[in-house]
Amino acid sequence: MREFYLEIPEEHLEEHQDRIVDVELDPGDLVVFHNMLCHRGLANRTQTIRWSLDWRYQDAAQPTLRAEQGHIARSLTHQDRVVTNAAQWADLSFG
Repeated sequence: MREFYLEIPEEHLEEHQDRIVDVELDPGDLVVFHNMLCHRGLANRTQTIRWSLDWRYQDAAQPTLRAEQGHIARSLTHQDRVVTNAAQWADLSFG
């Protein structure tokens, strides 16, 4: 197992094979799901790079269980800690 990576062993998935739903997306599509949904990305079989972004929305007062503090994209209570432009975004450090 890799650091910061959680994988469900294949043998635990076997009994649920009849409930698996494949979701095929086109470039530019968006999929949104609950963080407790078991999910995976299959191997990229193309000759091009597959890019994905993982954005998470949670209460900023809740711990992330990581050393990085991250950033706040929008906040009514902490206006001084909000990312407001591309330059601020580019200056952020995520570890």
